[in-house]
Amino acid sequence: MLNTSFFISIVSSMDTPFTPTSADSNAQPAAAEIAPFDLEHVTITRREHIELRTQARQYQSLHARAVERMQVMQADHLRIVQGLKAEQAALNTELEQTKTITSPFQVMSPNPVRRKRGQQPGQPGHGRVLETHLPSRIESLRLDDCVCPSCGKDVSEIQGTQDAQVLEIEVKAYRRVIRRHRYRPTCDCRALPGIVMAPPPAQLTPRGKLGNSLLVQALLSKYRHGQPTYRLLSQWRDQGLRVAQGTLTESLLRLVPLFKPLYEAGLDRLRQARQWHVDETRWEVFEPQEDKLGHRWYLWVFKAKDVLHFVMDPSRASSVPTAVLEGVTDGVLSVDRYAAYRKYVRGTPGVKLALCWAHQRRDFLQLANQHPEHACCAVCKSIGLI
Repeated sequence: MLNTSFFISIVSSMDTPFTPTSADSNAQPAAAEIAPFDLEHVTITRREHIELRTQARQYQSLHARAVERMQVMQADHLRIVQGLKAEQAALNTELEQTKTITSPFQVMSPNPVRRKRGQQPGQPGHGRVLETHLPSRIESLRLDDCVCPSCGKDVSEIQGTQDAQVLEIEVKAYRRVIRRHRYRPTCDCRALPGIVMAPPPAQLTPRGKLGNSLLVQALLSKYRHGQPTYRLLSQWRDQGLRVAQGTLTESLLRLVPLFKPLYEAGLDRLRQARQWHVDETRWEVFEPQEDKLGHRWYLWVFKAKDVLHFVMDPSRASSVPTAVLEGVTDGVLSVDRYAAYRKYVRGTPGVKLALCWAHQRRDFLQLANQHPEHACCAVCKSIGLI
């Protein structure tokens, strides 16, 4: 029976002493020292040796193919960049030719004098704009000493006042202390509970610490003006109000159910449309969630005439547009050439694809760079006019 194991060994220099000969006396010493694992013996089976060599060849093949793909991508990128530069140069040349042709006409018709901004000399002004829609606070200013400083006689008030208006804004944080008075019934009919109180004031978050005005300001600041939460909290601190970021975040999360009817109404409106623009992009999500496999999610955008719908999903498959456009039977989908949209259309025969011309133009540009004499250059110019 054959022994299927063998030794892969590196013999230590201590086991086999080396004596340099006269020919080797002038040789340079070794640049690197022997590592500790260079002196160790490893015993593996022939099967393991074959598997290791096979895996090494597989990885070498994968690496070679990856390098080849990278070289092809670099060549394509370089070709696209060169094509864009050539296109820009052609446009600059065309612009110079146009300027040369139109320059005589510019001499014949000089440029009109541009009108200065602001109030024009000699024109009647409109005066101050009275912001009559704002509430007014009337402040009456009276003299402390209604006497003449010279002789001491009194001055008498006459009819009428001299008025002026100044726009002001009041920003002030305060505590709203709600005291609900309690009452005890004096009758014996037991129609009322033992203690009767007025109902509490309506709040967006029942029993919440933050009032409606703060939550409304936070929503407007974050989703209308695009202001980060920490910056809003910094402004509140300048006004004497200190709110932890976790408190504000938790309060905003409690408002999510209030927007569900609006979300559903917008989705229904989206499904009633007959033309949509759809696109998706990678979106990193670091919020821990149950059954979450990774950080790479995708932000989908569905735009109709009067609805803009966003969806965050870990999938980039056709299941996302299928779920969003559930019940849609016909229409036009304006998209790029991503395969998921073609799969969605195959499952919904009434919906047609309208591919983006910007993406289509790339193919004509690539062909025009390879064959400048081809009609693709004219096609690219025509696409640019769309």
